[in-house]
Amino acid sequence: HLSKVIDMLSEGCSGKDVAQQMQAVTGALSKAKNLYIREQIEHALTSERPPEALIRDLSELSKYL
Repeated sequence: HLSKVIDMLSEGCSGKDVAQQMQAVTGALSKAKNLYIREQIEHALTSERPPEALIRDLSELSKYL
């Protein structure tokens, strides 16, 4: 998606088309970030770690939601 935006800018595509593609990139990145963070939270919850470490890690991860 991002390479498409770069190509569109180089090709002089319309502002509307570039903005639309940039919105698609933003949406895809947001979905990927949320999935990754959820997986990290699940991993933290299923690991055998001291409660203090778990709380610290979950607090750090929650900043990115």
